Amino acid sequence: MLFRSIDRVSGTLAQQQILRGTVLLGELGCAQCHRGGELVMSHLQPKRAPNLEAVGKRVQVDHLRAWIADPHAAKPGTTMPDVFAGLSAEAKAQKVESLVHYLAQSGSPIHTAPAQQAIKRGEQAFHRIGCAVCHGQLNGESPPTDAVPLGGLSRKYTIASLTQFLQDPLAVRPSGRMPPLNLNPEEARDIASYLLRDIKSAANVKYDYYEGTWDKLPDFANLKPQSSGEASGLDVNLGRPDNFALRFRGFLQVATEGEYRFHLGSDDGSRLLIDGKEIARMDGVHPLQFAMGRVKLAPGAHALVVEYFEGGGQQELRLEYEGPNLPRQSVEGALTLDEKPPGDDRKPFVVKPELAEAGKREFEQSGCKACHQPEPELKGSVALTELRPQRGCLAEMPQGKAMSYHLAPAQRAALAAALGYLKQPNLAQPSPVDQVDRKS
Repeated sequence: MLFRSIDRVSGTLAQQQILRGTVLLGELGCAQCHRGGELVMSHLQPKRAPNLEAVGKRVQVDHLRAWIADPHAAKPGTTMPDVFAGLSAEAKAQKVESLVHYLAQSGSPIHTAPAQQAIKRGEQAFHRIGCAVCHGQLNGESPPTDAVPLGGLSRKYTIASLTQFLQDPLAVRPSGRMPPLNLNPEEARDIASYLLRDIKSAANVKYDYYEGTWDKLPDFANLKPQSSGEASGLDVNLGRPDNFALRFRGFLQVATEGEYRFHLGSDDGSRLLIDGKEIARMDGVHPLQFAMGRVKLAPGAHALVVEYFEGGGQQELRLEYEGPNLPRQSVEGALTLDEKPPGDDRKPFVVKPELAEAGKREFEQSGCKACHQPEPELKGSVALTELRPQRGCLAEMPQGKAMSYHLAPAQRAALAAALGYLKQPNLAQPSPVDQVDRKS
């Protein structure tokens, strides 16, 4: 956990120590459980905890479990405390599991594999938009010492949930330092695909590859393929860069009955057929353009064919869909080689009502609610200025119900200096300069 740029602030060592401590009091959320009155609170910059509404739809269950059990192992330096640090391993596991079931009630993430073309576009956007300035190059080079690490994203997010976060990061993390980047949905999906590129995907379509020169889609029935095989997704980089055509065949697995909208985009021409019926066509020679088609689908497997040709210049093929409870996304994660549904290592997580109810009580009693759903007034809580620096959460080895923030000795010393300062009977309002220093 960093002191950020406080060491660059002018003042005596004692003043800098107090500044470090007041910043930590805000960053750690101490004021959410221990309020101090308007004057004391004016010296803090309380950090708002992440918004947990619909967290089950955003975050994978395994990550939730690991995060609650040991947040400092999941993300070294986090301001999230180890809530159950003083309990036995068995008692801790029970409480963690109840919280997982409570939080997972809001739904579950949609799992799809990244499309290869989206990964390529996402890598370009990652550097063009400036993500690499804060997060490093992600190309194997050693990142700068001040780079914000992005490790383990595929254990936490899916493409759909990371896309949603990238479009509005402050909606989930109101006190986060990642700014809104004004990404459109396509840019956000591409960057999410790039960041989650380590999600592996097996071959899920068959293809026939042809070479020739066309200005519109050829009659594939009268062509002899140059080669045939299996591919992962609608990959158009299977032969030479220009003057070729591809015909992909597979099955679209549909979970929910309803109307689906398909968005077929290509440079140059393309056509989509489902169960032998043409759904969308974007023919001719042109830059990337989209056509949209609708069709009602029943649950199960549906034969899917995508035809494509490339004249010259750029080559690109995209097929996205949306439908009942399904945000717009690539179809590639729902394609299979045959009609049999794919095996899924991620067994559906089933919320147990009794555990969810126990988790709701734990959320309120263990202090989670104080940070994630703060109330205007706290009743029965020890005031901030009455805290004893060597006790409770601030102790070297927190015991019992006290949370562990994994504080370093220097951090505990800074917190003690800040608490002593805030107890002064003649405490003054912070000056504008003080307020700027606390936000630095």
